[in-house]
Amino acid sequence: MTGAATGRTSGGSGPARWARLRRGLVAGVGTALAAALVPAPAGAAPVPAPRAEAAAEAPPPAWEPCPEGVGQEGLPPLECSSVAVPLDHGDPARGSIDLALYRAALPAGAPRPPRVLFVNSGGPGGEASLLTSLVSATYPAPVRARYDVVGVDPRGVGRSVPVSCLPPVTGGPVPTPDQRLVTPAQRRAAVAAGAAVAAGCFARSGDLVPYLSTEQTARDFDVVRAALGQRTAAFVGYSYGTLLFARYATLFPTRVERLVLDSAVDPATWGQRFFAERVQPFEDRLVDWAGWAARYDDRLGLGAQRWRVLRTYDAAVAGLARRPVVVDGTPVGAGDLQGVLGQAMYSDALWPAAAQALGLVRALQTGAAASAAQRAAGALLPGAAAALPTPGPDNQPSALYSVLCNDGAFPDRPGPVLRDVDRALRTAPRLGAIQASAGLPCVSWPLDPVRPVVRDVPGGPVPLVVQARREAVTPYPMGPAMAAATGGRLLTVTGGNHTHVGLALEPCTDRVVTAYLLRGRLPREGAVCGGAPLPVPPAPTAATAPSPVEAARSALLRRG
Repeated sequence: MTGAATGRTSGGSGPARWARLRRGLVAGVGTALAAALVPAPAGAAPVPAPRAEAAAEAPPPAWEPCPEGVGQEGLPPLECSSVAVPLDHGDPARGSIDLALYRAALPAGAPRPPRVLFVNSGGPGGEASLLTSLVSATYPAPVRARYDVVGVDPRGVGRSVPVSCLPPVTGGPVPTPDQRLVTPAQRRAAVAAGAAVAAGCFARSGDLVPYLSTEQTARDFDVVRAALGQRTAAFVGYSYGTLLFARYATLFPTRVERLVLDSAVDPATWGQRFFAERVQPFEDRLVDWAGWAARYDDRLGLGAQRWRVLRTYDAAVAGLARRPVVVDGTPVGAGDLQGVLGQAMYSDALWPAAAQALGLVRALQTGAAASAAQRAAGALLPGAAAALPTPGPDNQPSALYSVLCNDGAFPDRPGPVLRDVDRALRTAPRLGAIQASAGLPCVSWPLDPVRPVVRDVPGGPVPLVVQARREAVTPYPMGPAMAAATGGRLLTVTGGNHTHVGLALEPCTDRVVTAYLLRGRLPREGAVCGGAPLPVPPAPTAATAPSPVEAARSALLRRG
């Protein structure tokens, strides 16, 4: 394909989910194929039958109210539609698949905005309905007046032929073990689990998995753009969505009106290097969190100095590794607490709940009384990484690894990954070491990667790249790297939040992005915006329910 590079290396959005993925691996793998794909005639390879509507000139979508359960109560309701795209853009005769589309429902008789803005929440594997509904409430009114915000479940995700790599989990809940891979037994189990994930993807969804890639998905968006009757469109990509939309702009530069890349991935790192470069930033972010928690020792009780908070965390993890605790009838292990803290590194807004969850664990371990706020946060611990979109609990991690392994540069054996773990255990032993092992399923992947090439191609707009200085998920150097690759302009944000525009309550960032979307105005070189203020934890007796917007933000962040 145009601009695609292949070849898996030899020898060298969601580690928290990888913890849960290991739990779901049981002996034997199902052989059911993706039900949404239409079987080919007997004697042919099992691929979907061709459909005329899979052509690049797709018909206009028919919109209707979304089915119950799509979107979130308290946020703008959504309309749903679908567009057919080729299963394989390189060979449309292989058949087509349907992609789910979302947009905000408007009052009867209200005109639709004249232009389209596509959003993507990242992952890979992030479904689109929640983000579409959320930003339809949080994007500034002038942006919503100009642009019809449209979300698309990428192929393999949500309601767009969902991929599945794991059989249903059987039996009762079990605690998640320590995810740092300290012992030989833990490493053997992790390597075996990674291999089972890779095998399961092809056994359960083998007709679909080879076509789940950034390359194919970028081309899907061009079919959707044409079906919506738009000569050009604007794009706001978050996290992995920056790589997806940067690839789109490389392929179709003249069809991009505006391009916002929020919390950018460095395209050159996509693969094992991406996880290796997150090791120290995750550890540094945990230290930031510990310093914040120490300032509120009167409310959190984790220690009045940063080192004391970290010692409390270490004691809790060590205790859970020896003996899990039970929260609301569910056993909680070291990996569950690590998952909660790992998710909290995505956003300051998640820090109070993570601190309360740690406090609950310590209370259960020491026999102390738990506060109301701690008991409320306990809901995060069992299945910390299981807040995944429909249709099934394995869809998001299955899509993540399908795209990541089809795209990225990974070693072809586990040794180099485990050496990254060894290095991380020496320099970033709490959360960083968990990052290093996140790519293990990809070392067993049977296909050569089709790497998403990103370039500054004449004919398109100058992209706006937004990156936070202390963020861990896509560390700050990835922002300048993406700006250099695309010819973009970098906006630096203080603090460490991952994703910003319309999501992080950052007025300066939203003003700069609004000026860019409406008038194409770029910030000056070296521009810096202040990040969101750090949160104040609730009083120990408080257990207040979040607003719909707060709940949606938290859900998006916990999906990675």
